[in-house]
Amino acid sequence: MRATLGSDVDRKRLAENITLLWMLDKEPGKVEENSAQERRFTVGSKGHEPLRQLTFIRERDLVDHLAFISAFRDDADKVIAVCVEEHQNPEGLIIRIAMNTGELEPVKKGLSTIVALLEQVATRRSRS
Repeated sequence: MRATLGSDVDRKRLAENITLLWMLDKEPGKVEENSAQERRFTVGSKGHEPLRQLTFIRERDLVDHLAFISAFRDDADKVIAVCVEEHQNPEGLIIRIAMNTGELEPVKKGLSTIVALLEQVATRRSRS
């Protein structure tokens, strides 16, 4: 009889993976709190971090909303992950999406359309 942990993963394989991870890094990193304050980082606040256009909370909200929009199926086995990277030079935002199953192209096309519309609105507001 094979002992399972709620799926096809057996205890032996789990123990092997834990041992391998322990061999790679016997001392895990120090736990630090990462508060989600409504602020922007400036030069000198934590070393040499550049001024950001998005606060951490707004960046997190943007990712949450984009992931929600991208989840066009009500199926817990089909997962879509979204992340954003804010860049200063050249200034911009990179949106990355990943899926565990299915075709990525329709999601990419839909998000590209939404982002293009948001960019138009943002450009108009910055001119006025």
